[in-house]
Amino acid sequence: MLFRSIVSSSDKQSMTSLTLTGTLDARDFRTMRDSIPNLKILDISKTTIIAYSGPLGTREFDISYPANTFPQYGFSSMGIQGGPNNVKLTKITLPSSITSIDDWAFTKDTTLIGTFIIPPSVTHIGYAVFSITNIDSISFPEALRTLDSSGFDFFNCPKLKSVTIPSKMTSIPSNFLASCPLLISFTIPSTCVGIGDEAFLACSSLQSIYSLPTVPVSLHGLTTIFEGVDTNTCFLYVPKGSLAAYRAALGWKSFLHIVEIGSTPTN
Repeated sequence: MLFRSIVSSSDKQSMTSLTLTGTLDARDFRTMRDSIPNLKILDISKTTIIAYSGPLGTREFDISYPANTFPQYGFSSMGIQGGPNNVKLTKITLPSSITSIDDWAFTKDTTLIGTFIIPPSVTHIGYAVFSITNIDSISFPEALRTLDSSGFDFFNCPKLKSVTIPSKMTSIPSNFLASCPLLISFTIPSTCVGIGDEAFLACSSLQSIYSLPTVPVSLHGLTTIFEGVDTNTCFLYVPKGSLAAYRAALGWKSFLHIVEIGSTPTN
């Protein structure tokens, strides 16, 4: 029996923490999001998310929700159409079996705090999953291969200080870390061949960027990728033998301090 069918109305009003086992579908996520106004801590690590098709899921219309996928708008206040913002979730432990986190899953859930843990089984992250949240640290699993190319995954996260992406990611989407004023450091994987516009826009506290490609990623004439980053104080660390290439590359040469990894800064 699914969760939404067994919890009473009075329990929904009083719950602040919840641990579930068994199966869940998008209708259960809608119940937890919209009908349990004081839910703060949720552990669904031992559940399995099953497929559902219909109008009663986390969206307001008839769509299909795949199995093993955290649903669209699962805990996003944007998913509540014309109703109060009931989302007060501060911590969630995800199932170890999920392979995807769908679009807008936590967008505008500004109550999420601390470190967000993504299960190692996740291979896909959708559009704007974590935008406008209060998480301060996140590390993507090495199995992850795709981020939605439209970006906005961490747009306007005012407390975010640390993001680690997989070592084999090939691109960083547009607006990926835009308006994250506390982000301190970021590493661009050696496999990266593309960076979207405004990816680091207004990351005003960036102190270091480690760019691991030996050939600088072409910025295609885009001028706002690092807009708002203080390129006079932020150190750009590059692979040995790549210093001259980065000093000549459009967009990269604006950094005053470009240092080969393992070398001592001289300027």
